[in-house]
Amino acid sequence: MPASRALNAVRCRLPCHPKTFPMAVTKILSLAVNHDVTKTRVTFCCAPAWLGGLGRWLMLGIALCLLDGCASQPKPKPSPRTTPINLAVVRDALSMKGIPYRWGEETPENGFDCSGLVQYVYGRYGVALPRTAYQMAMALPELDAVYRQPGDLVFFNTTGKPYSHVGIYIGNDHFVHASSAKGKVVVSPLQTPYWTEHFLGLRRPGAGSRSEPMRIGRWVP
Repeated sequence: MPASRALNAVRCRLPCHPKTFPMAVTKILSLAVNHDVTKTRVTFCCAPAWLGGLGRWLMLGIALCLLDGCASQPKPKPSPRTTPINLAVVRDALSMKGIPYRWGEETPENGFDCSGLVQYVYGRYGVALPRTAYQMAMALPELDAVYRQPGDLVFFNTTGKPYSHVGIYIGNDHFVHASSAKGKVVVSPLQTPYWTEHFLGLRRPGAGSRSEPMRIGRWVP
């Protein structure tokens, strides 16, 4: 933004009296530091004559401060990158499609329940997870759905109890899971009324651990 526009972005006539001038300058600098130049307009007609050459330097300093305030913008938080293990987990989980659903089972030979599938796939890459969906949700840190990435775990309430179902997010708002309703490992879209309503949250294996219960959330497209 040109200096002339920055100086016109705030309108507040500087007094020429030595006793009131410092208070006005303090107010203008406060507005600049707090990036509040959009609410007040300041006009610099001239520096008071009694300041002499100092006045011109003071006006320049205030202008630079205002310019810095106009140019400063909060930087968005970068989303986490997908790692090779995430892609490998997704690939392996997708290779299990069609394997029968079997409650309490956790191998391709015998079948999978929902948490058995997740535990088996991650176990192949040295990530030890608890056996049940609820235990996984309690052991892993909460993840904002805005920063989801392939390989994250998605949790649902499908039985009236929190974290009773889990799957692996594969990207594009889809996840792979062992479905008791379908009777096998399938890929399902998250943005359907059923899954959106029953969605509780995401977790990321390997991102740390937690000890406190989490709040229940909703899927964020």
